[in-house]
Amino acid sequence: MACTINSLTIGAVPRVLIPAANSVVTTPAPTFTWSAVGDAQSYDVFVSRIDVSVAGIINATGVTGTSHASTKNLAAGKYRVWVRAVQSATVKSVWSTTVEFTIAGDDSLGGSALNAINDWQLEDASGVVLAGYFPESPDDVPANNKAAVDGLSQPTPTPHVPD
Repeated sequence: MACTINSLTIGAVPRVLIPAANSVVTTPAPTFTWSAVGDAQSYDVFVSRIDVSVAGIINATGVTGTSHASTKNLAAGKYRVWVRAVQSATVKSVWSTTVEFTIAGDDSLGGSALNAINDWQLEDASGVVLAGYFPESPDDVPANNKAAVDGLSQPTPTPHVPD
């Protein structure tokens, strides 16, 4: 007996246009722009910092139009951005291809060190990170926004039905 799972997605996947892949952004609060997807009612935008493994610095949902201006300053460093189209609560595209970019400048611009909802870390007195939980993609962030106690992402079990 085989089990078929239907995946609900809308026809296309947005493509991040700005920032360009591997570009250097000189403003700490960039605007993200992507291609439109037919039938999309809104978009989700997810940005993670990758040089210090901090996910979900920007996690904007329900964005209308094809751009999103960051409402917070990002610290100097390397980042990834993803966008997905949303037609309804249950019909969403897959995430776009990852676009990596760098925020240039001084860390004193006010960037967030951690997203308090999804990330945590334990440091010693000198600031050395001893442990932490830092999801690496939008799909790794737990639905209930609670970090796993052991610092590891806990995947959702998928039932297996033998053929």
